[in-house]
Amino acid sequence: MAAKRFVRFSYNYFGGFSKLIEKQFSDIRDDLQRADMSYTLEEYLATAMATSIITFVLETAILTFIFALFVNPFIAILSSLILSFAISAIIFFLFYSYPATVARSRENKINKVLPFAVSYMSSIASAKTTPLTLFKTLSRFKDYGEVAKEAENIVRDVELFGMALSAAIRRRARRTPSEQLKEVLYGMTTIISSGGDLD
Repeated sequence: MAAKRFVRFSYNYFGGFSKLIEKQFSDIRDDLQRADMSYTLEEYLATAMATSIITFVLETAILTFIFALFVNPFIAILSSLILSFAISAIIFFLFYSYPATVARSRENKINKVLPFAVSYMSSIASAKTTPLTLFKTLSRFKDYGEVAKEAENIVRDVELFGMALSAAIRRRARRTPSEQLKEVLYGMTTIISSGGDLD
């Protein structure tokens, strides 16, 4: 809850600027989607900027006080500004790289359980269940981790947002970090569109 409030605070103050620079960071948008992080690019950039700036201000004040105990005030201020800028730059870089790191982690987790999940889906499909029921059933099987979460996202897009099932599957295929799962999902849309069975 506190995190959401901070994101909202950041967007209120830095959202306008984040919109100006979002084109330079468009690759983060894809990483956010693959990481399944529920932030828009503007919100994420605003949060990164707010965190970096707040850190810079606090670090400058704290370090200036500490350095002033040992050196003259000018050197204390200059040293704290340089060090605070470096720390803030590192924090912004961590924000930049974090979604890609999460996406790679999700990809590994998906690929690890995908063969078992596909086998499970095949057994469900052999019972002549509807494709949506198949994804609902898979989404409840939490042992499949991120694959179950991807199935849950498809069900959500259909039931909450009113998307057609084939469109929801294609949307998830575009956003999943796993090339293997992407192939499975696109294959399913082909079968569904042609009126065939998934078993």
